Amino acid sequence: MTWEIVAGLITIGGFLVTFCTVISRNTAAMVELKTTLKEFRETYNQAHKALECRVEKHGIEIDNHEKRIQHLEDWKEMKEE
Repeated sequence: MTWEIVAGLITIGGFLVTFCTVISRNTAAMVELKTTLKEFRETYNQAHKALECRVEKHGIEIDNHEKRIQHLEDWKEMKEE
């Protein structure tokens, strides 16, 4: 083997090691990102359900206040007549 062939094999080997290292790191980062995103979705869904319940409760309270206000306005109109 000549030194040019050896240099070519070393270059190809270095490229493969570099390429595999980059792919390995990117794969690890993607797995970590996927795990983090999954945890975020679970947390988000729980928080969203809790907020949905609170909004529904406040909606019911607002409806009750509307009825009370309407009743008071009707009572005031009846009293003025």
